Amino acid sequence: MVRDINVPNLNGIEATREIRREAPSVRVIALSMRSAKACAQEVFRAGASAYVLKNSEFGELTRAVRAVVAGRTYLSPSLRSASAEEFARPTEKGAPPTAFSLLTPREREILRRLAEGGTTRHITLRLQISPKTVEAHRLRIMAKLKNDTVAQLTGYAIGEGLIAAEF
Repeated sequence: MVRDINVPNLNGIEATREIRREAPSVRVIALSMRSAKACAQEVFRAGASAYVLKNSEFGELTRAVRAVVAGRTYLSPSLRSASAEEFARPTEKGAPPTAFSLLTPREREILRRLAEGGTTRHITLRLQISPKTVEAHRLRIMAKLKNDTVAQLTGYAIGEGLIAAEF
């Protein structure tokens, strides 16, 4: 299954995890604009078999499909300073914690929406939760990440690959 992990209103990493839980024989090839290694690492940990950047050369998706069909993993060449198998390994002790290890899936979703410019009202409507719940999540995220402003959270989210930097 080829899956875009950057779909608005849907957490592609959590969707990959759910697909693998519900249908373990299905192999997921993740497509993403995000070249952050932390994002690729979390996608592999969620159960994906391949991670392909959308801006890759023509034919890379075909190579990824062939690798997955052959029972191998595939990682876009621009991210290959480490192998896909290394990405799937648990984080080393002493390595700096990432948003994926510090935050719950819901907190990551709130962080992503805040970093994309979502207001409390917008997030409330999209996720069908109360404004107080959104604010409570925001405060917990800020405390966990030791950030004091939404601007700092946005910078963190970009660095972690939760959102793409747009200039």
